[in-house]
Amino acid sequence: MHRNSDKCAHCGQLFFRLSRKTPIVNRSDGTSFHVSLVSGPDPEAGSTGGLFSGQMFCNFIYVDDRIGPENNELTIIIRRPGITRSAVIRQVDEAADKVAELFAEGKKLDALYTFDADRLLPGLKS
Repeated sequence: MHRNSDKCAHCGQLFFRLSRKTPIVNRSDGTSFHVSLVSGPDPEAGSTGGLFSGQMFCNFIYVDDRIGPENNELTIIIRRPGITRSAVIRQVDEAADKVAELFAEGKKLDALYTFDADRLLPGLKS
C-alpha cells in the first residue's frame, strides 16, 4: 500500500489539495485505486459559523478502476477529532486506511461515512 505520496502509483498523476493547509493524506494499491484528501479537515459550520458538535469534514476524491476512470467524491465526518492538529491528522490517516481496506475487500464506496472511535461507518451517525 502506498501512503501519503506526492504522485499516485496507480495512475501516475500528482495528487492535489485545495489548500496548503490540507494535510497530504492518500492511499493507493498501485494498480486499481487511489483515494486522496482534497480539502479538510474542516470544522462543521453551525448556524453561527462556529464549530458544531466538534465534528470535522474531510473531502476525498477517489478512482476505482472497477467502476471506471472518473473521479468520485467521498466525505468523511470525523466525530471526535481530538484537540490538537496532530491528533486530527492521525484520525484522518486512520480513516484513509479504513477506506483502503474497503477497496481491498472489493466493496463499493458510499458517498458519506462517519469515522468514530476507530470505526468507519457508512452514512451520518450521531
